[in-house]
Amino acid sequence: MVVLALDLGSSSVRALAFTQTGTPIPETQSKIQHQPTYSSDGGVEYQPLELIETVCTVLSESLVHCRRLHLTLQALGMSAFWHSLVGVDAHGQPTTPLFSWADTRPRLVLDELQNRLSEREIHARTGCRLHESYLPAKLLWLSQHQPVRYQKTAFWMSAAEFVFFRLFGERVCSISMASGTGLFNHQTLGWDEALLNPLQVSVGQFSSLVSDDFFFTGTELRAEFSKMRDMLGQTRFYPGLGDGACSNLGSGCTNSSRLAINLGTSAAARLVLPFPQPLKMDPANPSQSSVLNSQPGESPWSLNLWQYRVDSRRMLRGGALSNAGNLLAWARTSLNLPEPVRLEQELASLTPDAHGLTCLPFWAGERSPGWSANATGTITGFRFSTTPVEIVRCLMETVALRLAWIVQLLQEVTPTPPEIVLSGGAAVESQVWAQMICDALGQPILRLDETEASARGAALWILERGGFIDLQNLPQTAGHQLVPNQVMYEVYQKALFRHQRLYQEWIHQA
Repeated sequence: MVVLALDLGSSSVRALAFTQTGTPIPETQSKIQHQPTYSSDGGVEYQPLELIETVCTVLSESLVHCRRLHLTLQALGMSAFWHSLVGVDAHGQPTTPLFSWADTRPRLVLDELQNRLSEREIHARTGCRLHESYLPAKLLWLSQHQPVRYQKTAFWMSAAEFVFFRLFGERVCSISMASGTGLFNHQTLGWDEALLNPLQVSVGQFSSLVSDDFFFTGTELRAEFSKMRDMLGQTRFYPGLGDGACSNLGSGCTNSSRLAINLGTSAAARLVLPFPQPLKMDPANPSQSSVLNSQPGESPWSLNLWQYRVDSRRMLRGGALSNAGNLLAWARTSLNLPEPVRLEQELASLTPDAHGLTCLPFWAGERSPGWSANATGTITGFRFSTTPVEIVRCLMETVALRLAWIVQLLQEVTPTPPEIVLSGGAAVESQVWAQMICDALGQPILRLDETEASARGAALWILERGGFIDLQNLPQTAGHQLVPNQVMYEVYQKALFRHQRLYQEWIHQA
């Protein structure tokens, strides 16, 4: 069995085929870089129709590679970034740009949302805070700041849903993708109507939530995609899953024994857990239901963490940073840095935390663990002697410190300390950064060689559906074991304390 995975990421669209054991077939890969448009007020947008063109080009190229290799595809899956939003009119045409998770403009309406709604009750039901990255804030902001576009919109969907809609003409959404919207009720496995009503949107404006076994076949592609339809034939095409969920699966972190850290454009630390059944449930009034040992209306897990879904049977608990590899990309274009190989050497030569800088790395706002609505970046401690490489080292160290902070929160909900697995393009490219994370954690970590964890995760999920693998007992992928330096751990503990103190001062002033 051969499956094809489409990976819709923040900085590129990729497609890659995998064998029935989850082994990639490199000759089938196709990849196109794409970048959003940034605005000075915090906007981060993609053009939705351009995205469709890119997806079709990548898929077609990869299918040609598969045909050249005489591979017969059985199924096609998709990993896509969470928390995006695009409006579509009654004729299927986009009414808005595709808004990224990194768009911070909805922060302008958060005070209103938090005054109108109980954040603790919403977090208990949806696993999400009232934050600019999620749909409640995005929708309210659009209604107030872009009312013409808002009024023209008949339906709301994510990037993954929009791709599926353009290809097949149907509005469907996986439970995984829905769980990252802030509008999904984990107890009812449906859209949270108690939250939709105050936002003045209806269930009918959102895609139908489909089961884990739902798929279309290539023969059902719309007529305009006839060439791709001929190549796909009876190949099963599954709706998109959240990229974070796929990344965990693709890095072998499929249960609570392994905690995944991903270091890419953004960063996250995540655990896959079985979904706990609610102790009592009132479908007519979900906000008054309780789960685990929580009181009615209260969240049974930390407000610092989010909870999304891998699928109907598994949840994903964790925290995410909006700023990681994108900070390094900013530094490369804004600072006078040496070329990458030389930069890595100079970073390695610096003594950890000896630069005297303290940073709040919120270039794209803050998510975990503080979820501050108005977070912006700052660096303190500059001197005339401060160098660009020291600034980069400070940014990288602060990302490591905040990941360690999130991991500590996650370890509080696990019965035994999990093995820590590090993946992502930024971790593969920089051994220095990977070691920083290991030292900041003070724990051994396995740094994977895998650079396509999200694509592999989408493929593995499909292979599980076909009975070819058991995700619960998936062998660990290859990597390099990193061991922490205890002296450096103590240095970073002091640096984390200094960072947290600056953060608290900043929060108090804000």
